[in-house]
Amino acid sequence: MIPPLPNNSRRMEPACTRAVIPSIIGFCVTLESMGQKTLFSERENSVIEHLLQGKSNKQIALALGISVRGVEFHLSNIYARLGVSSRTEAAMKLSEHGLRESTGSTENGVLRESAVVGIRASADNNGKLIPIRKVPMKYVVYTFSGLILIALIAVIFMSKEPITGRDIPLATVKSVPTPSVTASPNPIVENCVLAAEIKFCVKGVAQTQEFTYIMLEIKTPPNVSGEGQGFMLSALTSETVPTLKDDQGKVINIDENSGTSLAAFPGRDDLTYLQTLKFPRLDQKTKQATLRFPAVGFSIPQDSSLQINLGENPKPGQVILLDQTMIIQGQEIHMSKAELSGDGISSLSIDIWSDPVELKDNTIGLMLTLGMPKDTNMGTGFGSKMIMSSHPYHIFAELLQSKARLSGLITIPISSVTVYYQGNYEIPFSVPESNVNSQIEPTLEQLTQIAEIRRFSGKADLAPIFVTYDNPNGIWSAMYLTKDGDEFIVEPQSKQVIQFEAGKSTEQIDAVKKNSTEMRDLAEQYAFQNSPKFRQLYDGLSFTEKIVDDRHVFRWEYQKIKIEGLGSPFLQIEITDIGNVIEYINTIDYFVKQ
Repeated sequence: MIPPLPNNSRRMEPACTRAVIPSIIGFCVTLESMGQKTLFSERENSVIEHLLQGKSNKQIALALGISVRGVEFHLSNIYARLGVSSRTEAAMKLSEHGLRESTGSTENGVLRESAVVGIRASADNNGKLIPIRKVPMKYVVYTFSGLILIALIAVIFMSKEPITGRDIPLATVKSVPTPSVTASPNPIVENCVLAAEIKFCVKGVAQTQEFTYIMLEIKTPPNVSGEGQGFMLSALTSETVPTLKDDQGKVINIDENSGTSLAAFPGRDDLTYLQTLKFPRLDQKTKQATLRFPAVGFSIPQDSSLQINLGENPKPGQVILLDQTMIIQGQEIHMSKAELSGDGISSLSIDIWSDPVELKDNTIGLMLTLGMPKDTNMGTGFGSKMIMSSHPYHIFAELLQSKARLSGLITIPISSVTVYYQGNYEIPFSVPESNVNSQIEPTLEQLTQIAEIRRFSGKADLAPIFVTYDNPNGIWSAMYLTKDGDEFIVEPQSKQVIQFEAGKSTEQIDAVKKNSTEMRDLAEQYAFQNSPKFRQLYDGLSFTEKIVDDRHVFRWEYQKIKIEGLGSPFLQIEITDIGNVIEYINTIDYFVKQ
């Protein structure tokens, strides 16, 4: 059994709060654009910090103690949320929002102050500068108003009953117990399963002509978040990804091209996540299926450290004997020695080793996130390997930075641990006859997007259901389906429908067919109504028209710019010969920024 988490552990938020609070090894980023927040997890903030320093993926992996593959996974999520396709574009977009200086970058060998958090030095305290935060006036007003309200409540309470001579018990402050992660069986509750006290529930199924989407609601204990952004993604082996088994015994693997299928996103509260898994479509005869996943990965904040005395003049070839035991999530890790290597002039590396670690229960791996040694000018912290059962734990770093080497006693912070837990979990569920069936309540962001879908379609009573996040035409977007099979793609920041595809044709036998000119007029009217940039750039757009399967396709391109891998931004409308729009794709509004 893994012991309870420390009460002073803070929750690793999947998204930033309104106050921007620096952590040990990273910073919290909240970008606001057009009223829409772009939020990053704590691990993503750490990656962003090193990205803004111009580090390569390998350097970031070394600094954060994760694999290069893990860095690539986090960068893909960061690019998607920012709506960019490269690290250069990401850095530029972050700079536009006041993140021009990294908290970890150096200038003349000295760490610069974060451009995100307003901190200034003041008040001499025995010769030490005290960091003071600037407090916005509105928070002062809120605090003052709250104090007045508390005073009024106290006066009312005291006036109701005089205090007598009887004994009045002192109010006791009870600490909120922090749930422990235990090796428990897999009890199935409705369409749910418990995996290390994390509750996974199948809350909906959506099917298109090509894919089946399984919508999950994930409930976590306090202080527990996903590994990176997902709970089912394991850095151990590719065999840990989820599969489906239908009622005919056929096993279906997750869609290989779904980069976001394993990502979880914030739900209604801090303990709820939403996730959609994308599979090839189930057979139409399937009535029952089972979602299976063999392992989970989750991160828990830590407040511990490792100390090592390098001596006054550490040199290559030196071996430092250690005798320090760390207790991480109930696992004992005994650090036994440190070895120094390099030429001692331009490089001085350290490798720290433990005795072999025997992992408990169903834990199959641990990954510690190590921070920058305190009171040093190192540009990066220590890196570490995965802790596997019967293997020694390995920590490594370069001790020479900016012509200065570390010496003496150093403290290496441990800010979090990622636990990989095996269990072979299964969730049986029914496959609905209609295209969509979801019991997940929409978030506030999704309610706003649904309102735009209703405006776009002209149907005030339309009931689209959020299915997943996807990246069609190079744009990070939310996908919605209706029971009729209509598909709407909404860009989250602008909350604009950028793609629409009709699920059913509304052809009428007795309907009057239209000529090409009439259909183009209808298409242009549709584009003018739904694309602000189309109206602005209309005279400068290149127009083409073609007929595909008796349907007319009208396309307008903005050829003054090219998007790598995508070509020129365009707006395309496919329309039937009686004037029904069955497809709408708009990348002009997203990529053209003038």
